[in-house]
Amino acid sequence: MTLPNLPYDCIYYILNQFQNDRSTLLNCLLVNRSWCEITVPLLYANPFIRMAENSYSIILTLISCFDKEELLLLKNQLKLNNINFNFINNINIKYNKPLFEYPKYLKIFDFSTMNLIIIKWFESYSKLSFTQRDNLSKNILPLIYQIILKKCTNIKHFYITISDIKFLNIKNLTPNLSNLDSLTLQFHDTNMTKELLIDMENICLNLKRLEISISYYIQNNSYIFKKLCKVIQKQKNLKDFKLSCDNTLLNNILISLEFQKYSLVYIEFEHINFKNISLKNFISLHNLKYLKFHYCCGLLLDEIDILTFASFKLEELILSCNDWNHNITASIIKYLGESLQSLLLFSENLTISIMKNLSIYCLNLNTLDIETKYLTFPDLFTNYFKNLRIRILHIKFNYHYELRDLLFTNLAINLPINLKEITIRSRRYKYFKKFLENCHNNNLEIIHFNCNVDLEFLETILNFIERTNSKLKLLSIFNIENCFKNNKKSSELLDQIKAKGVKIVDFGSIYKFEVKFVT
Repeated sequence: MTLPNLPYDCIYYILNQFQNDRSTLLNCLLVNRSWCEITVPLLYANPFIRMAENSYSIILTLISCFDKEELLLLKNQLKLNNINFNFINNINIKYNKPLFEYPKYLKIFDFSTMNLIIIKWFESYSKLSFTQRDNLSKNILPLIYQIILKKCTNIKHFYITISDIKFLNIKNLTPNLSNLDSLTLQFHDTNMTKELLIDMENICLNLKRLEISISYYIQNNSYIFKKLCKVIQKQKNLKDFKLSCDNTLLNNILISLEFQKYSLVYIEFEHINFKNISLKNFISLHNLKYLKFHYCCGLLLDEIDILTFASFKLEELILSCNDWNHNITASIIKYLGESLQSLLLFSENLTISIMKNLSIYCLNLNTLDIETKYLTFPDLFTNYFKNLRIRILHIKFNYHYELRDLLFTNLAINLPINLKEITIRSRRYKYFKKFLENCHNNNLEIIHFNCNVDLEFLETILNFIERTNSKLKLLSIFNIENCFKNNKKSSELLDQIKAKGVKIVDFGSIYKFEVKFVT
């Protein structure tokens, strides 16, 4: 019996689920013509991600889409720059015209990544001298980019540094850049920055995400900041904004963000000095849901108080490695904590005032991620956990070893009653053992430990499950496969744990160390 053909839309929806799984998509290319036509755009949307060395030839695939005039121009430039590259010189002889116009499927264009890949591709066939490599970067790469970008009619995400555009004519690319969703700009050169912002101010009006990094050398240029503010103000529906700089003109940026007060959902400040910066305009961003301060400084308590009048209701807050008084962190939690569902605190020192405000003001918190080097009054620190209503807890104490027994014991005793999942990061399994021996929470369904364990630890886990009548469903342990290789006793204990309905996996396959917003 022949199965009916699936509609085109259904096949596309299915294959689209594998857009980050290149090996699966490459297999799908070979099913039939229809699948091939659907798969190629998915593969070439971002073909440079996680690329192996034997895949650098994708550059040749893109170059093979050049017309005769473009190929001739490229060959002449290679010759002028004394770069003998037969693969391109013989392209008309050895390669037929490709079946697809591959450049038009590119959605993500990252100059830094492409620079690296193209240079490695050239070097994989011929060792380049210093002069040849320099000529390649200055004369050949810009030409390749200019030709490819002219064919990129569906580009959505553009990542560029000022050094990348020195030889590009952005104005000629206006039709292809006018529908960008995401733009990442890294400014290092004053003159080129001015030119780029003039172009971008009038070309990119539909950005959903804008990411800007400004070097120290141009941070006091008022003209550049004026143009940057214009770019922000002219956007029709800006949702995500990230800024990395150290400049007193930041006030103008915050004022410009008010033009996007009904659309902005996500803001990230990185390496920002907030000295003499007012948050008065910041509090009017009505739709803000996600906020991150990373390596920031300069905030003062009297400036933070204005957050009590914030018009937005945050869902996720990240306070990471900031250089300010711990009372600033406590106050931010106080003023913005009511609506929070997720909070990430990476701090040198977590104080009692921070934990106290957490337990008082963050009553809707679902996920808490904590990492700290120092604790004020470690014997009292974990007492505030029991008042939290969180369901997910990730925790890492980079603390004095002689005090960790006390910490893990108190943590186990004071776990929130609603907690379903816990991740504890420490390389010494004896602390996990101490935690399990003192834990009486039978609501835990998921436990992640990132340490090597022994037979005694497995016995402790089994005793915990039996003693608490635990609802544990998933247990992840670091390097689990190698810990108990060819050990009969450990295999028996693991089987007993599994018989209790617990799935055991490797810690590395479950826990993701990078922190990302979901927007």
